[in-house]
Amino acid sequence: MTTAKFVWTSVITLWVAAGLQQGVGAMATIFGVAPDYLVTAVSVLSLYGNSRSGMVLGFFAGLLTGSISGANLWQYVVSRMLSGFATGSIPELRFKNNVAVAASSTVIGTLIAQFSLMFVAPPRLLGPFIGATIGSAMYNAVIAMLLSIVLNRVFAAPRYERL
Repeated sequence: MTTAKFVWTSVITLWVAAGLQQGVGAMATIFGVAPDYLVTAVSVLSLYGNSRSGMVLGFFAGLLTGSISGANLWQYVVSRMLSGFATGSIPELRFKNNVAVAASSTVIGTLIAQFSLMFVAPPRLLGPFIGATIGSAMYNAVIAMLLSIVLNRVFAAPRYERL
């Protein structure tokens, strides 16, 4: 995988995730739980890089999330950078990149992003926030499995077969 391929794939994935977050984020709510497409994209894309690239992805995802929500940017930037750093550290542990690792890293990334956001921008009611965070982490894990399948195809080494 080349750096240019990773960068362009990341830009396109974050752009599509931001569009989904803005366009269908509220309509995709199931049992009161909405997905966070940008955190999912950062969590899965970070598996193909390292902790540094995860932080950069988290920075841009935080900017996009803050601009979509119209709130203060720094809370989203910090929480998404921490999430990107944590999920970007997973490949350094030598896990094989598959859908199970993508789902579990997305659960971890979502929990880190939301709980760090909870400390810098406290919600009014803690119980519903924690319940929505856990539900969102599970919802994001399902989306991450699908995104992981697509990205595994994109980043796969070309197979040359002899004729």
